[in-house]
Amino acid sequence: MGLLVSLTPMLGEQGFTLAQRMMEHANMADDSSMEGKPENMTPGQWAFLEMVSGRTIFFDHHLLELAKNDGVSQIVILASGMDTRAYRLDWPSGVSVFELDFPDVLSYKDRIIISAGGSPRCTRKALGLDLSQNTWIGSLKSIGFDTSKPCAILMEGLLGYLDPESVETLMQNVRSLCEGNPLSSILLNLGSWKLHDTAKKLFNDIGATRKWNCENPEQFLESHGWTVIAKRSISVHHTCFCCRMRT
Repeated sequence: MGLLVSLTPMLGEQGFTLAQRMMEHANMADDSSMEGKPENMTPGQWAFLEMVSGRTIFFDHHLLELAKNDGVSQIVILASGMDTRAYRLDWPSGVSVFELDFPDVLSYKDRIIISAGGSPRCTRKALGLDLSQNTWIGSLKSIGFDTSKPCAILMEGLLGYLDPESVETLMQNVRSLCEGNPLSSILLNLGSWKLHDTAKKLFNDIGATRKWNCENPEQFLESHGWTVIAKRSISVHHTCFCCRMRT
């Protein structure tokens, strides 16, 4: 639990308790994923940490590759939550990171980061709003997003909490934001969360009911005009993708 203890200021007490419970009960592992597990960790704890760390490493790597090798200078993080990539990644000069989430979430994170003496390593622009409102693209443009330049849009751990209609609307909006820029990319994780009953109850108790599963991720991406350029399996039923817009 040392990692969680070190993150308590960021998580808050409620978040710390939730993370503990998720690690105990998520049960996303199979026997093949237990290699390297410390003796003092349960299979559920190890599987949870493997999933989260694997997802983070994949997205970090490909975001930096897009920025450094392809000249993508606009990174958009939808439902950014406590994401700290604007502060911890070694961005090349000229990169802007746009963080979109509810105003109270962004203000809470700002207080924590400021109290820790953190400063962004890029141009960071935070936009407090509700992504379910279809005005977010206009708001994004109003704070400096340039549709004539390529972008990378990160949707980490987001789509599963949206209902199917909202998933379709979001994917259409993301596509329209990238239209005309063949270097524009999306990064997201997709799959089918086959949670045990205990884990389902945990998610339901905190109001984080999973509303949408993707049984065939690559078919889903293809149908929305995206070509997979990289992928990584991060749990038994879940995969991270980096995709480029199909022209």
